[in-house]
Amino acid sequence: MGKTAKIILAIVGMFILACLVGSVMLARFGGRKFNEFAQEAQRQSAAARTWANGHMQGECMDEGMQRVQRCPGLPCQIAVQTFTAVCLSAAAPTVGLCEGVPGPQDFMATSQWINNRCAAFNGVQAAPGEASMRCRNLLPVLQRHCFAQPAAAPDAALAPTP
Repeated sequence: MGKTAKIILAIVGMFILACLVGSVMLARFGGRKFNEFAQEAQRQSAAARTWANGHMQGECMDEGMQRVQRCPGLPCQIAVQTFTAVCLSAAAPTVGLCEGVPGPQDFMATSQWINNRCAAFNGVQAAPGEASMRCRNLLPVLQRHCFAQPAAAPDAALAPTP
């Protein structure tokens, strides 16, 4: 075996070893972070259910917007999305909450709706910036809530139709 082949094999071997070590480290770090996210999601869900008691869905959105504006980073914003989604499900219905909310498949209308809602909330004409991006990341929670299919009752298929 020539010198060039030995060098190539050594480089390939080091690359494979580095990939294995990196994979193990990523799995350990990723598993720990995943557990942290899961625990935070559980905390936010419990907090949202408690907070929703005695509040309306519109207040959930207001509270979510207030919370997301104080977030220092993406993990916090994800936690606020969880809080808001659970709150919307647990709070008393707000009449007209979903009026004007476009369907998730209508990308152009969704973009315009998010721009208008965030501009109204932030008091600026859809100015790009951190506050606007936080708002833009939270509004899809409302959209998903408005277009979620309600769970059918177990015997809904057996019920007579009028």
